[in-house]
Amino acid sequence: EENIKAVKNIQYYDGLGRPALNVRGGVSPSGKYSYTLQTYDYAGLSKEQWLPVAGGVTPDFMSNDTYATYSGFTYNDSFGYSENKYDALGRLISSSTPGEAWHSAGKMTRKRYITNTTGSVKRYKAPLDKISLIQDGHYAAGTLTGEETEDEDGHTVIEYKDMSGHTVLERRDGCPGGELRRELNGEEFPFFNYSL
Repeated sequence: EENIKAVKNIQYYDGLGRPALNVRGGVSPSGKYSYTLQTYDYAGLSKEQWLPVAGGVTPDFMSNDTYATYSGFTYNDSFGYSENKYDALGRLISSSTPGEAWHSAGKMTRKRYITNTTGSVKRYKAPLDKISLIQDGHYAAGTLTGEETEDEDGHTVIEYKDMSGHTVLERRDGCPGGELRRELNGEEFPFFNYSL
């Protein structure tokens, strides 16, 4: 039973019982423990996810301020974390990427919550006796919910879902007229997708 190695995992919780500081040992040849930190906003939603840092050879608790100091030394950067922001309904509206250069440039993913407008989303049928789609008008305004996601470089993806939660349209910028539809004849067919 010589040379038995084990990974130790210790989870610290904040005053409200939420997982905050995680400590893992047994993964580093130096014997040091690896730490990760999660913070929360006033509503209890995930706020900051810190990049991992190396601690000491014992799994001691580390305060948020101490963690930020270790992070600054480790990455030579004061923004060693990603940060989430939410709207009044608790929906994610932006998520930043770690790194001072990204924070200073305002680089982050952004999300908007939308509904379809009149004539904005075409409706299609896929008759079983044909190989192609047939346009069947448009979805009525306000009958689809959507999410518009913009990445750090400004590229967007818009996804619309019906009231049952089925995705009916995915539109990506950079694809002229490119739309991926997943609803056929008003029912969800997960194995049939059409790119238009």
